[in-house]
Amino acid sequence: MQKFFLLVICLFATLFPSSLKAGIDWTVADNAKVYSKDPLTEQNYLFDVTRGTKAHVLARRGAGSYQVQFSDGQIGWMDYRSFLETRKLFLTRNINRFPKPEQYDSNLKGYTPNDTLYYLGSNTKGNYIQVTSQQKLGGWIINLTAYPLAYKFVPLRETTPILYAENLFKSRLMGKTFSAISEKYGNPESVLRKGSLLKATFSHITLVAEGKHFHGVVLNFQNDQLESIEFSDAGESMWIERLPLASLVRTVPLATLFVRPVTNKVVDVTGQEEKGWILPTLFLLLKFALVILFFSIPVVLARLSLFPLLRVKILPNRLLKILNYLVFFFVFYLFYLLLILNVGYVSPVFFTILTFGVLYFAYRKIRISEFNHKRIDKDRCPSCRELHTIKFLNSEFISKKHDSESHSWRTYEGRTTAHGYAQGVHVTVHTDHYQSHSTTNLITLFTYHDHHECTQCHSKFWLLRIEKKYGHL
Repeated sequence: MQKFFLLVICLFATLFPSSLKAGIDWTVADNAKVYSKDPLTEQNYLFDVTRGTKAHVLARRGAGSYQVQFSDGQIGWMDYRSFLETRKLFLTRNINRFPKPEQYDSNLKGYTPNDTLYYLGSNTKGNYIQVTSQQKLGGWIINLTAYPLAYKFVPLRETTPILYAENLFKSRLMGKTFSAISEKYGNPESVLRKGSLLKATFSHITLVAEGKHFHGVVLNFQNDQLESIEFSDAGESMWIERLPLASLVRTVPLATLFVRPVTNKVVDVTGQEEKGWILPTLFLLLKFALVILFFSIPVVLARLSLFPLLRVKILPNRLLKILNYLVFFFVFYLFYLLLILNVGYVSPVFFTILTFGVLYFAYRKIRISEFNHKRIDKDRCPSCRELHTIKFLNSEFISKKHDSESHSWRTYEGRTTAHGYAQGVHVTVHTDHYQSHSTTNLITLFTYHDHHECTQCHSKFWLLRIEKKYGHL
């Protein structure tokens, strides 16, 4: 009978291996501190755990800080030196061995990647650890020049910053359960339980209030219902939040539509140097090209928004021209606010410069003055304001004027190199040489009045036209 049950268990483990796998569980080696987030500083201290406590490992940052969950549901961050399972270390390069912490003038034989080290203790500052090798070669090394062997099996925690207006965030989350919020925004950095009260820290959520960015929030739950929200810091004043209409645009949380707030993936940081540079570079160029293309969208949208205005008969032609300029830049400004407030808030200066650059080159290609002349002056009657009713009658010569226009440019003539010394240092100076050129052309400017007539109301009007020809005619 025992053999039968053993066979069933083995078969079950073969068919459903994940059901028997409880994840990574480590044991606390000595009484240790738990922190609300990384970095593990006193201001982020949460509570203490005792020796022998079991901790379920969730994720890590680098190889030194680990996010763990305890049997009572509390979550926090701990140093790798707090666990029995991380006492075995490995190397990725040769490192120095010292007889004492911060004693750099040592001639001791160092450790090589072939050595397996064992953690023994740390100095008071925590920047050096005492180790020994399989060959019983003991000494001190700089902390995190050797990695815990167990870290390879722990997924790396990556968070995507999320930005919300404070009022909008509160209105969406108040009264919701902890599990519902965690499902949407990812596992929190830390969870602290005190009876029916639960405090969850989300460091990747930034709230905007009174022109400031508050990086990180603490959600207070009472009986598993969100009761209040606290800021994790004093806030950072941001000039972008004081732009006109910024508070209105904040009601559209664009960034939250496309992000995965928290991802945990297994990454070996020691293997990053082996990656090629070609694919990452191409991917970076592709992302930059997509950003440029995305910033060109508002120029197209702004121009398309001008066509419906042409059919508003109450608007005179002169006023409509002015309005077209205002609408063009207003649409672009709103689009710019959506991007800089919801996507580019981490680097608003870069996005601002990029936006003005795209606007400059796009506006040179799509000029509103040309649009107004073609769609209003030559296609919209100034009296009845009907479209497509303008008929050309004749041109009247008014005057001509002799003038000239000049062009200048430079051509590259080569480079010379000179060598010398400045304050005893050898200096090499490269000088590029250019030849300046200019030319002046004679031109004649002819002025005409083009006479038109509206086929709808039969009103007549003329448009000024200046024609340029080369030479004095």
